Amino acid sequence: MEVDDFVENFSYLYICQVLDKKDGWVEKRVQGEWKGPSAEGLPCRANPKAHLEKNPQFEITVSKPCDGFIMMRQNEKVNMFKGKQNIMFMVSKMDGERICNVDKSKMLCMSGQPINLNIITSECDFDRTVSYPYKFSMLIANSNNGAAGEGTFEIGIYAMDQGLSVKALP
Repeated sequence: MEVDDFVENFSYLYICQVLDKKDGWVEKRVQGEWKGPSAEGLPCRANPKAHLEKNPQFEITVSKPCDGFIMMRQNEKVNMFKGKQNIMFMVSKMDGERICNVDKSKMLCMSGQPINLNIITSECDFDRTVSYPYKFSMLIANSNNGAAGEGTFEIGIYAMDQGLSVKALP
């Protein structure tokens, strides 16, 4: 098939990544929601006064440097590929503190710009630049605020670390 034909006929390309427990991968899943004050959204023209720290955030504790992988799935679907929201996540070296602004020097990984897909992922290298065990901070956001930004999601954290844990930040 020619590349032009592929681009014309397909909107998405998914590649399966197997993270098998017998290879040492540990999986932690957490359910979350944007509701009331946590449906803050992201700062943009339509929502210039949004505060990142009001969005749902999680603490990811890792006991050693290792490879990681993060998945986010929004539960409200429009169809097989698209969801209700444009979604994104970021993981920062914040030692378990809430993320209040984007500091690229502390950014560990992120899903990219907000996008309207049911599932988004990113590889995440829990590197040697911090002392372990370490508490990374993860922000989960969508582009809407208020009632339009309400919804539920699931995150999956995968790491080559038996000490992996995830909990919601207060």
